[in-house]
Amino acid sequence: MIVCAYALSLAGCGSGAPFGDRASSGLVGNLDAHSLSGLSAHPGEPVDSIGWLQNRTAGTVTLESATVLPMKGFRAPKLVGVAVERMGSGGRGMVTGGAWTGWPPNWRHAARLAGYQVRSGGDQWHHSALIEFAVVANGLGRYAVAGVNVTVRTDGGPKTVQVIGPLAFCVSAERRPAPCPDSFTNRAISASRALA
Repeated sequence: MIVCAYALSLAGCGSGAPFGDRASSGLVGNLDAHSLSGLSAHPGEPVDSIGWLQNRTAGTVTLESATVLPMKGFRAPKLVGVAVERMGSGGRGMVTGGAWTGWPPNWRHAARLAGYQVRSGGDQWHHSALIEFAVVANGLGRYAVAGVNVTVRTDGGPKTVQVIGPLAFCVSAERRPAPCPDSFTNRAISASRALA
């Protein structure tokens, strides 16, 4: 498969500072948000993205589940998998090796989301979870997703946090799919900027 992709940094990327309205009582889901657009895939082929969840509460939280966070104005794909990179497992990077179409991940460096615990604190690298999620679309056309809604259990009960990891892609039956049209890519980038 040929993958045509590029990353566009949003304002605040790399600063470690949260932005927008993506915090839920000390849980921040939009650190180092980025957008991926222009991906091409075949029907049923997984495409993946990442997002950070940082725990700034006073205690440890346990991740429970995730659902797709749709991007307004776009068809939403189906969520097929979620994983968390094990920090200190050989580097901070994509658990799939950065291919953006590498689901399932390398489980030596990844953990299942359900039951994963994130310690408290403000340090982005040591009190965060790098969440990778994979989506598929079986029909031909254009799709986009803003990220995932992650349900966590805290001392105060369950909470849902929007973990931002925008992803836009085109599904084609062609043997070598062409990149998404610039008009679609630009619209998806503009929509992902609104998430900031």
